[in-house]
Amino acid sequence: VFSIIEDQEENIWVGTYKGLNKINPSRDQIDYYHHDYYVERSISSDHVQCLLQDKSKDIWVGTTNGLDVISPEKKYQVKRFSQQKRSLSLSHPSIRCLLEDRKRQLWVGTEKGLNILSRNRDKVRYLFHDENKATTISNDFIRCLLEDQQGRIWIGTEKGLNRFNAKT
Repeated sequence: VFSIIEDQEENIWVGTYKGLNKINPSRDQIDYYHHDYYVERSISSDHVQCLLQDKSKDIWVGTTNGLDVISPEKKYQVKRFSQQKRSLSLSHPSIRCLLEDRKRQLWVGTEKGLNILSRNRDKVRYLFHDENKATTISNDFIRCLLEDQQGRIWIGTEKGLNRFNAKT
């Protein structure tokens, strides 16, 4: 098990290296989501690394081969993020961590950079390490993300801890 969350409907979502499981404890029911190369509405990979439910109740699924979104309002159908918004692309397909900040931006940590999706998910901003600039993140392999009570974003990378300053 790599990730586990409880959604607003009290379902338990479990991300593993063999797919995604949605457990409904009150019904004693488990739904399985697996990658199928021939099925467009399957998850991007069976190796699910991170999960997040955003304020719109959508479930975001970070895999080793892309980002997926599952909407309860659409009967839990899977949409691959890259297919949802073809004009947007992430810096790398291996998604390591997810965070929705208080501005409802979606932060997507990958093995090669940090992506910040706008509130409407129609724009993406990229953050990368630049050894010539001291104000950039310490490494491109993003391991974890946190927003503190003051709204500051903390970024854990393979080479250290960073605090994001929107002004620099």
